[in-house]
Amino acid sequence: MGLYDDVYATFEEAAVRYVVVGGLAVVMSGHVRATVDLDVVVDLDPDAAARAMQALEGLGLQPRVPIAPRDFADPDVREGWIRDKHMQVLSFFDPQHPAREVDVFVSYPLDFETLVAGAVPTRIGDRIVPVAARHHLIEMTRAAGRPVTSTLSSGFSKGTASMSDDPWSRATFAGTEQAQAELIADLTPDERLALLEQLLEIAEASGALQRACEDKQRTLDEAWATALDPT
Repeated sequence: MGLYDDVYATFEEAAVRYVVVGGLAVVMSGHVRATVDLDVVVDLDPDAAARAMQALEGLGLQPRVPIAPRDFADPDVREGWIRDKHMQVLSFFDPQHPAREVDVFVSYPLDFETLVAGAVPTRIGDRIVPVAARHHLIEMTRAAGRPVTSTLSSGFSKGTASMSDDPWSRATFAGTEQAQAELIADLTPDERLALLEQLLEIAEASGALQRACEDKQRTLDEAWATALDPT
């Protein structure tokens, strides 16, 4: 089973409307990069948000910040988190598998219906997963004030600063990215290889890796054709 197959399955069973964004969405689009967390935008309607929280808790996932997950469904509580704690995502971790983390956006990065309408249905294993369109991923990255290359690049790297002991530091984009970098840096070479293999499996299962290879081959063929016949 893949890293997050159970999350996709439980969201489907609970009728949770969601879209995969962030690093894994990039992987599913054919650009393999070092990432361990699953970023999702869920329907923030109170009933829908409550189902999403129940689904994640049912898998044994736990929030990294000291809150009751059920409070996520209350828009006034979320607004307080955003205002007072500068919260951007609610991160859940798996006590049994440190590399598994689900980050749920606490507000819409784009209009939700637009994001859903543009999502690309992507086969991962035996599930069809809604993955944010590439132009939406780029738009979200720019809106967050981050360079697009940070989202579309690959590689294992260690962060330049240690994480704060404050659990709320992991409730921001920068905090989750730093935590992810430190987690990857602490992996053994064998664990890094296993993670890379899982990411390749995700990209291959979605068909994105094959498309990326075909696009690269097409570019090489065109370059060769131009070099051999510059006219």
